[in-house]
Amino acid sequence: MLGETITVGWASSNATSASWHHSAGNLAPPSAVPAVPSGSATTIASVAGSVYLQINVSGPGGSDGCSRSFTIVSASKAKPIAASVRPDGALAVHDPAARGPYPSGSSVDLGSGVPDISADGRYVVFHSGAVDLVPGTLSGRTHIFRRDLQTNTTRLVSVNEEGVQNGGYVQDPSVSDDGRHVCFTYGPIENDPWGIIAPGDGNPRGQILVKNMQTGQLVHATQSYKIQDGRGAREGSAYYCQMSGDGSHVAFLSSYADIHPGKTAGNSTEVFVYRIPSGEMKHASVSHYTGEAANGTATDVGLNGDGCTVTFSTDATNLSPKNTYGVRQIYVHYFCGPNAGVTRMVTYNVEADRPFVPGMNSGLPQGSENPSISADGTKVIFTSYSPDVVSQTVNPGLSDIFVADLNTNTVRQVSVASDGRKGIGNSADPHISKNGRYAVFETGASNLVPGTTPGSGNAIIHDLVTRKTELLSYDQDGNVLNLPHADWGWANGGAPRVANNGTTAFHTLVPLVHADTNHMWDVYVSKPILSTAQALPTTFLASALVALENALTSLLGILGR
Repeated sequence: MLGETITVGWASSNATSASWHHSAGNLAPPSAVPAVPSGSATTIASVAGSVYLQINVSGPGGSDGCSRSFTIVSASKAKPIAASVRPDGALAVHDPAARGPYPSGSSVDLGSGVPDISADGRYVVFHSGAVDLVPGTLSGRTHIFRRDLQTNTTRLVSVNEEGVQNGGYVQDPSVSDDGRHVCFTYGPIENDPWGIIAPGDGNPRGQILVKNMQTGQLVHATQSYKIQDGRGAREGSAYYCQMSGDGSHVAFLSSYADIHPGKTAGNSTEVFVYRIPSGEMKHASVSHYTGEAANGTATDVGLNGDGCTVTFSTDATNLSPKNTYGVRQIYVHYFCGPNAGVTRMVTYNVEADRPFVPGMNSGLPQGSENPSISADGTKVIFTSYSPDVVSQTVNPGLSDIFVADLNTNTVRQVSVASDGRKGIGNSADPHISKNGRYAVFETGASNLVPGTTPGSGNAIIHDLVTRKTELLSYDQDGNVLNLPHADWGWANGGAPRVANNGTTAFHTLVPLVHADTNHMWDVYVSKPILSTAQALPTTFLASALVALENALTSLLGILGR
């Protein structure tokens, strides 16, 4: 819609006029369009800028002389909002000395990235190597920040109760529904200013901490149960935390052997959930058949609204007797409710009574990963290479996005276009809104939305109610981004996270606004504005109705592009 010319044609001479107006007060209203002759295509309007358009087409109402109209409301492309910005509105300047390890073992100049967003869409949290987002930020390390999109202010999260900043790297934050609680991974230095690691521990590993943004309290979740000195666990590492919606629990991945009595020896990564009020540590990656801990490695974790249900991916083969494939599967574990203690496989073909068949990628069998869960714990979104999650898979050897409904035991593909066409190209890193309505993901598929090219990494949103798919990663001029995806995240729109109203945060290497000149990763927020059509409840003579239906069909075809 942005700057486009809208044309409409209809095939009946009974439609006598067309006019339009806008709802934005900062643009001068255009004049009405003259009568439209039969069979012609007449330009109704051309607008440069963000504006809601309301188009009215009228026809004769019959012998009573009444006329009726219908209204089509369509919105222009949403402009991106930069979240990693300085107090003066400029994009952050990043500290080249701020470097930190990732689970893959790589070390990169971090920029700003890996965001999360509160359920109401108000708060965005992210990690950054910037030193100018908040005055007084120390250099030579990364930090966690929280951006308030309502007040346009940014707060430093990674400080303790005394206001002391972290001494190593911090990364991968997650935020509660109301923005109050923020968890993150902390890789402390040996002379840790927070006192997290034990004295003399010359090889400190990742620790999980939770910040209360109201009280300032900093809770240390990954303490050693063997040596109860308040210090961090020593025999392994921990990373990738997820907050429960109510802020009462934090889930994370850990290889620490001294974090829980049920943790297996060795370096396997398992799933744990820490209850913040009581300090209780709960083990999630266990089999309810045998009580054994998972014999494989977990790579992702998600937590529902009250911390009762955790989802994760693992290549363990002992969590279900049905799993004989040895590839990653998606599970949920219940801590409360009627299924308390149960570990359930999500990636399961109910009709065939077996897990989904592994897909092949680069000559190796691949399963499913990247789960995210709705607040009520009934919907799980995930990435899968399997060719039989749904029928008629068109992406052999590549990954797609699916949502499982745990109540109905059904799975549907969401890496699809608005007309139902399945994506051709890899899609990954999905996230589902807490209310279970919106799914966002990264994709290299070029057939989901118009204007994208194969292999470009873009952020996509799919409405699970209307089944409409929209592109999120536009620049401020409305241009589609088509750079190839990068090694860390996806160049145009990576690590998307969606709120209940569709507002989505993501990171990108591409400057989406003119002020972005730092040539680094930055965090942006985009809110899709979905086109809608509304027919007024009225009665038409047959000839007028035909004219209006034809006009509606034509307009929807144009506005939906």
